[in-house]
Amino acid sequence: MSRNYGALARDCNLSSSEFVKNITSSEGNEDIIWGLRCGRVDELSIGEEDDKSDCLNFTVREGDDLGWLGYYIGNSTALETLHINDMPGDVDQIDDFLGGLNRNRSIQELWIHNDDLGDDISEKLIGDESARKLGLALRDTSLKSLELAENLLSKEGFAEIVNAASTQSQIENLLVSSNDVGRVGCRTLGTLLGSGALNILKNLYLEFNGIDDSSLQTLASGLTNNTTLEVLSLCGNRSITGDGLRSLIPFLHSESCSLRDFYCYHNNCIDDVGAVALADGLAKNNSLTRLWFDPTDCGIEEGWQSFLTLLCDTSSINNTYLSNHTLELIGESCNYGSPTNQVHDRVRDLIRMRSHATR
Repeated sequence: MSRNYGALARDCNLSSSEFVKNITSSEGNEDIIWGLRCGRVDELSIGEEDDKSDCLNFTVREGDDLGWLGYYIGNSTALETLHINDMPGDVDQIDDFLGGLNRNRSIQELWIHNDDLGDDISEKLIGDESARKLGLALRDTSLKSLELAENLLSKEGFAEIVNAASTQSQIENLLVSSNDVGRVGCRTLGTLLGSGALNILKNLYLEFNGIDDSSLQTLASGLTNNTTLEVLSLCGNRSITGDGLRSLIPFLHSESCSLRDFYCYHNNCIDDVGAVALADGLAKNNSLTRLWFDPTDCGIEEGWQSFLTLLCDTSSINNTYLSNHTLELIGESCNYGSPTNQVHDRVRDLIRMRSHATR
């Protein structure tokens, strides 16, 4: 059963070194508790001893009371960045921690990587119940950046968390990778984007999430009138096809589109059909500057001609004038030194020549 640490605090001597020693497992963790209490900690990582985070690291061991850790985090007005990489503990301890997190109003960046939050220690995942509780904990925060990576987060769990994040009008960065977002999650995200929630979102990373064409369509419908998104990454969603990319055309054609970078590495959608779809979408786009995919590891053959025409349509003087003059990069190999397609070389050279001409 969860405990009310606010009530417990009234009966404890929080300034006692003996008290802090009794709720932690090491001198390092004691120092962190004191730092949180005194407002000296603005970045904190919770993880294993070999945690490579640049933040101060609280290593959870037997003897650490996660409820009290949550209490001090909740009371902190200086903590701005919290990374949770590993949090062993029973369900009640996790609930107590999330209860404390819910009271914090200073955290702007929250990362949860490869963590189970107590649902099933044998499998690293955030289960639906913990996702609901995490969602509740996020509703009154001051988050600007939320990252969830390799949590095996379910579609329903993702929906819970994104719905909570959407109540934070200041969210600028949403990064969700290696989870199971799928159609349900994309529908939730698309609905929120279409409704005007997340109205200053700038960076949206949805990598390796099992997104397919129908999922992308539901997401794209919410993006059509978006005015703030600058970076979109769909890397690693191999079920998206070239046909699926066509659902992004209304977004790319929108006069309000602010997208600057579009990432499509490790996908099957960059083929001849996908190249034509992207060229069609970018024909009336004045914002995108970089289209990221690996030209040495894609299915484009005849489709390169679509990009050449996009950049310089010589069919008429007017069409040449109306060609895309915004793009600065189309395709960038992940494997430097790999042989490149000859037509892609022409695309790259045309962009370089145009860039030099405008200087």
